[in-house]
Amino acid sequence: MGEEPRRFVKLWFARAKLNIMMRPAALEDEVREVISAAEAKKVLKHIETCDSTMSQQWKTRTGRNEKAIASHDPFECARVYKGLSRFQAEGNNLRAADRKHMQTAFELLADELAAALDKPISEIEVDIRKRSEV
Repeated sequence: MGEEPRRFVKLWFARAKLNIMMRPAALEDEVREVISAAEAKKVLKHIETCDSTMSQQWKTRTGRNEKAIASHDPFECARVYKGLSRFQAEGNNLRAADRKHMQTAFELLADELAAALDKPISEIEVDIRKRSEV
């Protein structure tokens, strides 16, 4: 009458070179599926067409961007990245929080799209930058 062996799921996060182990029961509550290839193509199109105007008020801008990034929604990450890229291109100085949000949104977006489209992250990063140009 031995104890049943404990089971874990191992998750690998390539960009951070990080392994996380968790119980399978926690997986459903903590981890979502990667978006489909069709959805990823919609996100890429969204990068080109989304209204990404950023508030001039840094507090408002920071709050909205934090909320968007925390959602991990690729469409919201695309809006944050493109919006801050445009904001900077228009001659506005980015605050430290803006730079962090722009980088985080970019990385989350690139990682998700690369996984969904089964392409190298570097290729997706180039595509995101190209589609974000103002």
